[in-house]
Amino acid sequence: MVKRSAVDEAVSTCLLRLERQLDNRSAPLDDLATVPPEILAAALKRLARARPDETFLLCESLLESGNPTLLITTIELLGAIPQERALNLLAPFASSTDQDGRLRSAARRSLYRLSQAGISLKSTSAPSRPFFARAEERLARGWTSGVDGTGSRALWVLFEDGRGGLLLLELLINDQVGILECAGEGISKKQLAQQLQAIKTSQKLLWAECPPERAVMAVREALAVHDAAKTAPPDNFARWRPLFTKAGVKREDVKSEEQEKDPTLLDHSAELLEIPELTGWFVDPEDVQSEGIELLQARESRLVVNDQIKAEREASIVDRVIERIFTDRIREVWAKRLHVMAWLFNETGRGRQGAIASATADALTDSGKFPRHIPFVRTLIQRGLDLATEVTLGRAKREEVSRAPRRREA
Repeated sequence: MVKRSAVDEAVSTCLLRLERQLDNRSAPLDDLATVPPEILAAALKRLARARPDETFLLCESLLESGNPTLLITTIELLGAIPQERALNLLAPFASSTDQDGRLRSAARRSLYRLSQAGISLKSTSAPSRPFFARAEERLARGWTSGVDGTGSRALWVLFEDGRGGLLLLELLINDQVGILECAGEGISKKQLAQQLQAIKTSQKLLWAECPPERAVMAVREALAVHDAAKTAPPDNFARWRPLFTKAGVKREDVKSEEQEKDPTLLDHSAELLEIPELTGWFVDPEDVQSEGIELLQARESRLVVNDQIKAEREASIVDRVIERIFTDRIREVWAKRLHVMAWLFNETGRGRQGAIASATADALTDSGKFPRHIPFVRTLIQRGLDLATEVTLGRAKREEVSRAPRRREA
């Protein structure tokens, strides 16, 4: 007896699942998205040979599932079934302009295969079929990471597609550039739970679930950055953009009770930069390179041996850099970063740090307070100057300490 291969067994198991799906039309389709596409395609082909009419009904459900993986697999399968019903299901996907380019390309490839078998469109007016993205999609959940030293953070936004399916959009946004990366796909509840567990164990920055409206506001702020700079977000964000331009979303930064009671919080603001998650927070050394050289010369001067005078010169250089760099716009940038971190600290049970971060953010947006009097700002500048001297001395590489936004490593 010939032993069945693991692939054959996987296809047979999937075929049984598909048959149960036909017998119970109300069963969810999410679990099928976890099946390898090649296994699912082979099982669908077997089902099509045994129960052709019912297979087309199942294909219709798969096309309406809203799951990109199931969509691609089904579209490619239909190209191997030389029947006009397959053509009618494919035609709208091939001509639609508001969907994922991968689906459109797959549909056109399948239509070509059908045409080679003698099945082709008889006219340009194909039966209309709504694309899954047009289903009523509802904002469901959101997650955010902390802000890194370049001003970037990760966002997850979960949508329900109106048919019980889930769509997860993953974004990397930067407060100076806008949207750096975008990836969205259908996801099952099990897959979502697994990814959330994985990110808890591997994420270097703080990570927490947030009100979905808060995530939407962050995306809208990133889009505003693009509009101001006359740049565009990644091409694949176009399918998602309408979901973030709806009115009625407002973010509020609420003060904690500790912040209201303790007027000395600002005095402890430099302590924030000792937190592991904020070790990458400093001004770009390249922006203070000339002052860094001046600082190095002052420290190594043989003419001045008095430590107090050296400290006064160093403080003077820091004051000058603050005056030059901390414009109203930069004050607002750092204040927003601090508000994000304050919210995250509070959500993760670090209320004291949250209160300090919030108080520091408020001070930065208070025109009556001078940045040079804020310990957080002085430490931020001092760090950048120290790293600039390290670059000058050849002990650090410029690209390694740069605060220019960058995409995640693959």
